[in-house]
This record gives sequence, structure tokens and C-alpha cells, in this order.
Amino acid sequence: MEHIPQDYLEGNLSTKSVTELKELLERQKKLLKKVKFLKTLPDGGAKVQSFVEKLHRMISERMETELQESTNRQIISPSLNRQVISPSTKGKC
Repeated sequence: MEHIPQDYLEGNLSTKSVTELKELLERQKKLLKKVKFLKTLPDGGAKVQSFVEKLHRMISERMETELQESTNRQIISPSLNRQVISPSTKGKC
């Protein structure tokens, strides 16, 4: 597997789906469990931890946005399906 710099990943997060963000989060969490590896990093894993927190925020925000959009579609959709009754046909049914 080729190494992808974390800066590159962070720059492209806006184009990733919630599923992709969750997969990335799981990989980062696995890194955090490797304490010996983290101790070898110059920052002791601070960037990894920061990235995990950023992913948590992004996933929450995306899911909230998707929920709002879904709710808006449900509110708008029924109003589009209503039959328009013109004054000339009113009461002729």
C-alpha cells in the first residue's frame, strides 16, 4: 500500500462521502492504538489525534446536514404532489 501524506488527505476531505470519512476514521483510530509507533513520531501522535477529532466533527456535521436535507425534502415533496384545484372545477367532483 502506498503512503499518502496526511496533509493530502486533509485537503481532500470535502470530496469524501460519510462512509469514506468513517473508514478513514477507523484507520486513524487503529494508529492511535499503536502506542509504540506513536512514541516514535516527533509529535508523539498529536497530529493523528487532531486528525481523528477533525474527522469526528466532519462526520457529525455531514450527518446533520444530510438529516436536514432529508427532512426538507420530506416537507417539500408532499406539497409538490398536491393537486391544484382551479376555481372553475371546484365543486364539480
